[in-house]
Amino acid sequence: MMLLRVARNRMAFRVAGSVLALLLSASLEARAVGEADAAAVETARAAVSGAMAEVLSALSNENLSDAARLEAIKGVAYSNFDFATMSKLVLARSWRSLDADQQREFVKEFRDMLARSYGKRLKRYSDEGVRVVGARAEPRGDVSVETRIVGGNFDGAVVRYRMRLRLGAWKVIDVVVEGVSLVSSYRSQFREVLSSNSIAELLERMRKKNALTSAESTKSGTGFLFFFFSFSSRRWCQAPIGLPKRKKGKKENPSPIPA
Repeated sequence: MMLLRVARNRMAFRVAGSVLALLLSASLEARAVGEADAAAVETARAAVSGAMAEVLSALSNENLSDAARLEAIKGVAYSNFDFATMSKLVLARSWRSLDADQQREFVKEFRDMLARSYGKRLKRYSDEGVRVVGARAEPRGDVSVETRIVGGNFDGAVVRYRMRLRLGAWKVIDVVVEGVSLVSSYRSQFREVLSSNSIAELLERMRKKNALTSAESTKSGTGFLFFFFSFSSRRWCQAPIGLPKRKKGKKENPSPIPA
Protein backbone atom coordinates (compact mmCIF):
# COMPACT_ATOMS: atom_id res chain seq x y z
CA MET A 1 0.00 0.00 0.00
CA MET A 2 2.83 2.34 0.96
CA LEU A 3 4.67 1.54 -2.27
CA LEU A 4 1.55 2.32 -4.26
CA ARG A 5 1.21 5.73 -2.62
CA VAL A 6 4.86 6.52 -3.28
CA ALA A 7 4.48 5.55 -6.91
CA ARG A 8 1.36 7.74 -7.25
CA ASN A 9 3.16 10.68 -5.64
CA ARG A 10 6.10 10.28 -7.98
CA MET A 11 3.77 10.18 -10.95
CA ALA A 12 1.97 13.31 -9.74
CA PHE A 13 5.27 15.16 -9.36
CA ARG A 14 6.31 14.12 -12.84
CA VAL A 15 3.04 15.32 -14.34
CA ALA A 16 3.26 18.60 -12.43
CA GLY A 17 6.84 19.05 -13.56
CA SER A 18 5.91 18.43 -17.18
CA VAL A 19 3.03 20.92 -16.98
CA LEU A 20 5.29 23.56 -15.44
CA ALA A 21 7.90 22.97 -18.12
CA LEU A 22 5.29 23.39 -20.86
CA LEU A 23 3.93 26.56 -19.28
CA LEU A 24 7.41 28.00 -18.92
CA SER A 25 8.23 27.14 -22.51
CA ALA A 26 4.99 28.72 -23.75
CA SER A 27 5.64 31.82 -21.66
CA LEU A 28 9.15 32.21 -23.02
CA GLU A 29 7.92 31.65 -26.57
CA ALA A 30 5.13 34.21 -26.17
CA ARG A 31 7.63 36.67 -24.74
CA ALA A 32 9.97 36.10 -27.68
CA VAL A 33 7.11 36.62 -30.13
CA GLY A 34 6.06 39.78 -28.31
CA GLU A 35 9.58 41.14 -28.42
CA ALA A 36 9.84 40.29 -32.13
CA ASP A 37 6.54 42.09 -32.82
CA ALA A 38 7.72 45.13 -30.89
CA ALA A 39 10.96 45.21 -32.85
CA ALA A 40 9.07 44.86 -36.15
CA VAL A 41 6.71 47.69 -35.24
CA GLU A 42 9.60 50.01 -34.41
CA THR A 43 11.58 49.25 -37.56
CA ALA A 44 8.49 49.63 -39.78
CA ARG A 45 7.65 52.90 -38.08
CA ALA A 46 11.19 54.10 -38.63
CA ALA A 47 10.94 53.20 -42.33
CA VAL A 48 7.83 55.34 -42.76
CA SER A 49 9.36 58.19 -40.76
CA GLY A 50 12.43 58.09 -42.98
CA ALA A 51 10.35 58.16 -46.15
CA MET A 52 8.28 61.06 -44.85
CA ALA A 53 11.43 63.01 -44.02
CA GLU A 54 12.79 62.50 -47.56
CA VAL A 55 9.55 63.64 -49.16
CA LEU A 56 9.28 66.71 -46.95
CA SER A 57 12.90 67.55 -47.68
CA ALA A 58 12.23 67.45 -51.42
CA LEU A 59 9.08 69.55 -51.02
CA SER A 60 10.81 72.23 -48.97
CA ASN A 61 13.95 72.46 -51.11
CA GLU A 62 13.50 75.67 -53.06
CA ASN A 63 16.61 74.97 -55.10
CA LEU A 64 14.92 72.05 -56.84
CA SER A 65 13.02 72.50 -60.06
CA ASP A 66 9.64 70.80 -60.39
CA ALA A 67 11.24 68.10 -62.53
CA ALA A 68 14.01 67.47 -59.99
CA ARG A 69 11.48 67.42 -57.16
CA LEU A 70 9.42 64.89 -59.09
CA GLU A 71 12.40 62.60 -59.54
CA ALA A 72 13.32 62.85 -55.86
CA ILE A 73 9.81 61.90 -54.73
CA LYS A 74 9.54 59.12 -57.28
CA GLY A 75 12.82 57.74 -55.99
CA VAL A 76 11.42 57.61 -52.46
CA ALA A 77 8.29 55.85 -53.68
CA TYR A 78 10.16 53.31 -55.80
CA SER A 79 12.32 52.48 -52.78
CA ASN A 80 9.46 52.15 -50.31
CA PHE A 81 6.54 50.57 -52.19
CA ASP A 82 6.20 46.90 -53.11
CA PHE A 83 4.41 47.28 -56.44
CA ALA A 84 4.57 43.57 -57.22
CA THR A 85 2.63 42.67 -54.08
CA MET A 86 0.21 45.56 -54.62
CA SER A 87 -0.42 44.33 -58.17
CA LYS A 88 -1.24 40.85 -56.91
CA LEU A 89 -3.59 42.30 -54.29
CA VAL A 90 -5.52 44.53 -56.69
CA LEU A 91 -5.98 41.76 -59.27
CA ALA A 92 -6.73 39.12 -56.61
CA ARG A 93 -7.58 35.79 -58.31
CA SER A 94 -7.15 37.30 -61.77
CA TRP A 95 -3.41 37.60 -61.15
CA ARG A 96 -2.98 33.87 -61.73
CA SER A 97 -4.49 34.11 -65.19
CA LEU A 98 -1.67 36.39 -66.38
CA ASP A 99 1.43 34.87 -67.90
CA ALA A 100 4.86 36.01 -66.72
CA ASP A 101 5.19 38.74 -69.36
CA GLN A 102 1.72 40.09 -68.60
CA GLN A 103 2.46 40.14 -64.88
CA ARG A 104 5.62 42.16 -65.43
CA GLU A 105 3.78 44.56 -67.72
CA PHE A 106 0.92 44.97 -65.28
CA VAL A 107 3.29 45.83 -62.42
CA LYS A 108 5.00 48.46 -64.59
CA GLU A 109 1.77 50.00 -65.91
CA PHE A 110 0.13 49.96 -62.48
CA ARG A 111 3.14 51.68 -60.95
CA ASP A 112 3.17 54.31 -63.70
CA MET A 113 -0.57 54.81 -63.45
CA LEU A 114 -0.32 55.49 -59.74
CA ALA A 115 2.53 57.88 -60.39
CA ARG A 116 0.74 59.87 -63.05
CA SER A 117 -2.96 59.71 -62.24
CA TYR A 118 -2.41 61.84 -59.17
CA GLY A 119 0.39 63.99 -60.52
CA LYS A 120 -1.09 67.46 -60.16
CA ARG A 121 -0.83 68.22 -56.44
CA LEU A 122 2.71 69.27 -55.67
CA LYS A 123 2.08 72.94 -54.95
CA ARG A 124 -1.23 72.20 -53.26
CA TYR A 125 0.45 70.19 -50.51
CA SER A 126 3.78 72.01 -50.26
CA ASP A 127 2.79 73.72 -47.00
CA GLU A 128 1.57 70.57 -45.29
CA GLY A 129 3.48 68.25 -43.01
CA VAL A 130 3.02 64.74 -41.70
CA ARG A 131 3.57 63.14 -38.33
CA VAL A 132 3.87 59.46 -37.49
CA VAL A 133 1.50 58.95 -34.56
CA GLY A 134 1.30 55.20 -34.06
CA ALA A 135 2.02 51.68 -35.28
CA ARG A 136 0.80 48.18 -34.53
CA ALA A 137 1.52 44.58 -35.51
CA GLU A 138 -0.83 42.91 -38.00
CA PRO A 139 -1.37 39.32 -39.21
CA ARG A 140 1.19 37.76 -41.56
CA GLY A 141 3.95 39.71 -39.89
CA ASP A 142 2.72 43.02 -41.34
CA VAL A 143 2.74 46.34 -39.52
CA SER A 144 0.32 49.25 -39.87
CA VAL A 145 1.86 52.68 -39.40
CA GLU A 146 -0.51 55.57 -38.77
CA THR A 147 0.34 59.11 -39.81
CA ARG A 148 -1.55 62.35 -39.40
CA ILE A 149 -1.51 65.44 -41.61
CA VAL A 150 -0.36 68.67 -40.00
CA GLY A 151 -1.54 71.98 -41.45
CA GLY A 152 -3.24 72.84 -44.73
CA ASN A 153 -6.75 71.98 -45.85
CA PHE A 154 -6.43 68.37 -44.66
CA ASP A 155 -5.10 69.06 -41.19
CA GLY A 156 -5.77 66.08 -38.94
CA ALA A 157 -6.47 63.59 -41.76
CA VAL A 158 -5.29 60.06 -40.96
CA VAL A 159 -3.24 58.04 -43.45
CA ARG A 160 -2.26 54.45 -42.63
CA TYR A 161 0.48 52.52 -44.37
CA ARG A 162 0.35 48.72 -44.40
CA MET A 163 3.96 47.52 -44.32
CA ARG A 164 5.39 44.12 -45.17
CA LEU A 165 8.98 42.92 -44.75
CA ARG A 166 10.63 42.13 -48.09
CA LEU A 167 14.25 40.95 -48.25
CA GLY A 168 15.04 42.64 -44.95
CA ALA A 169 13.35 45.95 -45.79
CA TRP A 170 9.87 47.24 -44.95
CA LYS A 171 7.73 48.06 -47.98
CA VAL A 172 4.29 49.65 -48.33
CA ILE A 173 1.65 47.26 -49.72
CA ASP A 174 -1.45 49.40 -49.12
CA VAL A 175 -2.39 52.95 -48.15
CA VAL A 176 -5.61 53.69 -46.29
CA VAL A 177 -6.77 57.31 -46.25
CA GLU A 178 -9.59 58.10 -43.85
CA GLY A 179 -10.70 54.46 -44.01
CA VAL A 180 -10.45 54.15 -47.81
CA SER A 181 -7.98 51.57 -49.12
CA LEU A 182 -6.01 52.16 -52.31
CA VAL A 183 -5.82 48.41 -52.94
CA SER A 184 -9.54 47.90 -52.38
CA SER A 185 -10.49 50.84 -54.60
CA TYR A 186 -8.40 49.65 -57.52
CA ARG A 187 -9.45 46.05 -57.01
CA SER A 188 -13.09 47.04 -57.48
CA GLN A 189 -12.30 48.93 -60.67
CA PHE A 190 -10.15 46.19 -62.20
CA ARG A 191 -12.77 43.57 -61.32
CA GLU A 192 -15.39 45.62 -63.15
CA VAL A 193 -13.20 45.99 -66.23
CA LEU A 194 -12.29 42.29 -66.30
CA SER A 195 -15.92 41.26 -65.97
CA SER A 196 -16.41 42.19 -69.63
CA ASN A 197 -12.88 42.57 -71.00
CA SER A 198 -9.76 40.44 -71.30
CA ILE A 199 -6.45 40.94 -69.50
CA ALA A 200 -4.96 42.11 -72.79
CA GLU A 201 -7.66 44.78 -73.11
CA LEU A 202 -7.08 45.93 -69.53
CA LEU A 203 -3.35 46.29 -70.17
CA GLU A 204 -4.09 48.24 -73.33
CA ARG A 205 -6.32 50.64 -71.39
CA MET A 206 -3.59 51.14 -68.83
CA ARG A 207 -0.98 51.81 -71.52
CA LYS A 208 -3.21 54.40 -73.18
CA LYS A 209 -4.06 56.04 -69.87
CA ASN A 210 -0.39 56.32 -68.94
CA ALA A 211 0.50 57.70 -72.37
CA LEU A 212 -2.19 60.40 -72.12
CA THR A 213 -1.26 61.50 -68.61
CA SER A 214 2.50 61.29 -68.93
CA ALA A 215 2.98 64.79 -70.33
CA GLU A 216 0.64 66.33 -67.76
CA SER A 217 2.44 64.67 -64.86
CA THR A 218 5.82 65.82 -66.14
CA LYS A 219 4.61 69.41 -66.41
CA SER A 220 3.01 69.43 -62.97
CA GLY A 221 6.13 67.97 -61.42
CA THR A 222 4.79 65.67 -58.75
CA GLY A 223 3.86 62.07 -59.56
CA PHE A 224 4.33 59.91 -56.49
CA LEU A 225 3.51 62.74 -54.14
CA PHE A 226 0.08 61.07 -54.13
CA PHE A 227 1.33 58.24 -51.96
CA PHE A 228 2.43 60.57 -49.23
CA PHE A 229 0.13 63.57 -49.51
CA SER A 230 -3.08 62.57 -51.30
CA PHE A 231 -5.51 63.02 -48.47
CA SER A 232 -8.79 63.61 -50.25
CA SER A 233 -10.01 60.02 -49.95
CA ARG A 234 -13.01 60.59 -52.17
CA ARG A 235 -10.73 61.14 -55.14
CA TRP A 236 -9.22 57.70 -55.00
CA CYS A 237 -11.83 56.31 -57.36
CA GLN A 238 -11.80 58.92 -60.11
CA ALA A 239 -11.94 56.30 -62.82
CA PRO A 240 -8.18 56.12 -63.58
CA ILE A 241 -8.75 53.45 -66.24
CA GLY A 242 -11.80 54.92 -67.90
CA LEU A 243 -14.60 53.63 -65.70
CA PRO A 244 -17.65 55.72 -64.85
CA LYS A 245 -17.22 57.77 -61.71
CA ARG A 246 -18.71 56.35 -58.55
CA LYS A 247 -21.86 57.95 -57.25
CA LYS A 248 -21.47 60.27 -54.30
CA GLY A 249 -22.24 58.78 -50.96
CA LYS A 250 -21.39 55.23 -51.97
CA LYS A 251 -19.54 53.52 -49.16
CA GLU A 252 -15.99 52.48 -49.99
CA ASN A 253 -14.36 49.25 -48.88
CA PRO A 254 -11.63 49.05 -46.27
CA SER A 255 -8.36 47.29 -47.00
CA PRO A 256 -8.88 43.69 -48.17
CA ILE A 257 -5.70 42.64 -46.36
CA PRO A 258 -6.51 40.83 -43.07
CA ALA A 259 -6.36 43.21 -40.10
